[in-house]
Amino acid sequence: MSYTGMLRKWLLLSEKTDNRHICLVVGLLEKVMQETAVLLLVLVCTLSSGQRSPLNDFQRIKATELVSGTLQKEKPAVIEECARQCTNMLHCRAFNYNWQSHGCQLLSLTQHSPQTQLQRNVHYDLYQKKAYMRNCVVGDGSSYRGVQSVTENGETCQHWRLKVPHDHRFSPSARNGLEENYCRNPDKDHHGPWCYTTNPNTRYQSCGIKKCEDAVCMSCNGEDYQGFVDHTESGKECQRWDLQFPHKHPFQPHKYPDKDLFDNYCRNPDSSERPWCYTTDPSTEREFCHIRKCKKPL
Repeated sequence: MSYTGMLRKWLLLSEKTDNRHICLVVGLLEKVMQETAVLLLVLVCTLSSGQRSPLNDFQRIKATELVSGTLQKEKPAVIEECARQCTNMLHCRAFNYNWQSHGCQLLSLTQHSPQTQLQRNVHYDLYQKKAYMRNCVVGDGSSYRGVQSVTENGETCQHWRLKVPHDHRFSPSARNGLEENYCRNPDKDHHGPWCYTTNPNTRYQSCGIKKCEDAVCMSCNGEDYQGFVDHTESGKECQRWDLQFPHKHPFQPHKYPDKDLFDNYCRNPDSSERPWCYTTDPSTEREFCHIRKCKKPL
């Protein structure tokens, strides 16, 4: 028998309860149970996807703001909401966050953009999307938005908006990131980012940008590793060192300034066997990361 059926039977046993009151109470109970089911579903979905912070998509520069002549006004927002807004906007590449006023300033520029400069300001932190800042690639490199414009053999890249010396089918847009003559991977080539070249005899070439797990190697147990791997060897995303959820931990960046505990990159602050990180999976506190060992000199 359902809970509502049991309640209806119990109410009928009461001499002072009429059918109108029974229907009202049962209706309220059913509504509560429906709302509870929705909340449980939301909770299950949240736990199944881990407790990922939207800040994971950004690299932070502490006590710094990006200055340009065409910046938008600040709008009040908590920092996670500011990061979420920027992530969901194609033209947003970074944001200044004012900790004094809790103001969010979305930016269509990064420190690599022309006519911008980094300015010291103790009230601000600058958050820039990783895809625009890393000089290495994740996966097939289709998300790479760096500024390399030379191929692995030294050929200069052709501008994507031009059709000479090589005609092609790609049109620049905010979604595909085909700007200037930067290396990109619009067709998900398994060799990674590439470009058409300005050499009439060489149509296109790979840019030879290394994967993040290979770009920086580790020596010994990796205590001095400062690379950009942000996933564990099993594929779990790392928790930011400056956050205390889903796992509380003692390795707060301001307490260990010499350990390079930036963003959510794998590090080895406790002299473990090799670099590791806390994960965004509530059921897995920490795991080791897969990082290439440096070759011993001959």
